[in-house]
Amino acid sequence: MKFVGVNLLPEEYQSLSLDDRAELQWRLKQRNQEWLKEQFSKRNAAWIVVVDGQVIAFGKTLRNRPVAPQVRKLCKTTGKFPFIFVNEEFITIEESSVAANDS
Repeated sequence: MKFVGVNLLPEEYQSLSLDDRAELQWRLKQRNQEWLKEQFSKRNAAWIVVVDGQVIAFGKTLRNRPVAPQVRKLCKTTGKFPFIFVNEEFITIEESSVAANDS
């Protein structure tokens, strides 16, 4: 099973509207659902970064997922805009964990 999708050049990605960016991310997530599940499971990952069909980074908690400065650095090092996917199972786990700590 392979990842289906092509990373855009940073300037190509920046030229997209916010709606187009969201649509691209949604389409890739739908097309690659099984591949993503496999990658998350293999790494017990809360998030993964994909460039050219390869997982180039991942994390075990949502707290350390890449934000703008890290994304810019990834763009510079890879020459592509990275796709960042979040494991929805971790959203549920971390939300319930925060709720339990608040009580």
